[in-house]
Order: sequence, then structure tokens, then C-alpha cells
Amino acid sequence: DANNALVGNGVSMVTLYYLRRFFSFAIDLFEDLGEKQISINKPVYDLMDALVRALKVREHLLDGPISDEERRKLMDRFGIAGEHYRTSAYSGFLGHKHQVNTSDIVAFFSLANKFLEHSIRANKREDHLFHSYNLLTISDDDASYEHLYEMLEGQVAVLSSKYLPASE
Repeated sequence: DANNALVGNGVSMVTLYYLRRFFSFAIDLFEDLGEKQISINKPVYDLMDALVRALKVREHLLDGPISDEERRKLMDRFGIAGEHYRTSAYSGFLGHKHQVNTSDIVAFFSLANKFLEHSIRANKREDHLFHSYNLLTISDDDASYEHLYEMLEGQVAVLSSKYLPASE
């Protein structure tokens, strides 16, 4: 999170909260289109497909805490998918398109939101506030994190994420 002087190993929960809001918006947007096929650039489709596969393989982890080792494995899968996308994008999209059902796009955002919500729950403090930033430590085999102290912007962001019910 370079914007907040956490360059290198900072992880912004604020950004994650806003991402959850955006994914919820995208779900509504594509559901409103109804069931139809749309054309997207093939590298974008390939990235979405790789992310879906990475998330589905580890969907069972949503039932409890995610271990540092599993977190690293998921990060590695995301990194490979991102590297492939970046290579494709930098070489040019070349006009290759792929047809995708709007329901598949909704399923992607819905599955991703499950993981975002898992992270939100993991960042709820005992005093019912939410962590704003974490520091990530990556080793050869795992990826662990530690929370920073509470900050106002995390509370504002989680309120706008559309995750919390009105009672909270």
C-alpha cells in the first residue's frame, strides 16, 4: 500500500473493503443484463478463468481460518495468473475475443466476494472495529500478516463496503 507509506509489505484492508463494494456493484450490473453472452478480450477471460480455478480449489478454506501456508499457495496462483495476463496484455490484445455468459461473470464476482468477506471477518477486532492495514511477511513456504493499530479510514471503508448489516 504505497499510498500509506507501507511500501513493500503493506496490505490495505481499506482497498479490500472498497473492492468488496465494487464486486457487489458488478454482480448487480451483470445480473441486470440477464442471461446473455458478451464478448471480452481473451487475456481478460483467461485471467478470470485462472482466478476462478484458484479460488474454487481453495473454497473449502472459507470454513475456518486460512493458514499461512495456504495463503501463500493462493497468492502464488494469483501471481502466476497475473503474470500470464500481464505478458498477454503487454504483447497486445490482438483483437482475440472470447464469448462469456453473464452468469459466469456473476459467479466469478460472487466467489471472489466470498473470499473478500472471509478477509473482512478475519479483520474484525474484539472491540467490533475493523483493521485498516496489515503488514505481510512472505517466506519460501508461507505468507503471514500482522495487524496495525486501528484507524478511522478502515471504519469508514467497511461501512461503505455493503458487507455489514444495519444492526452492526
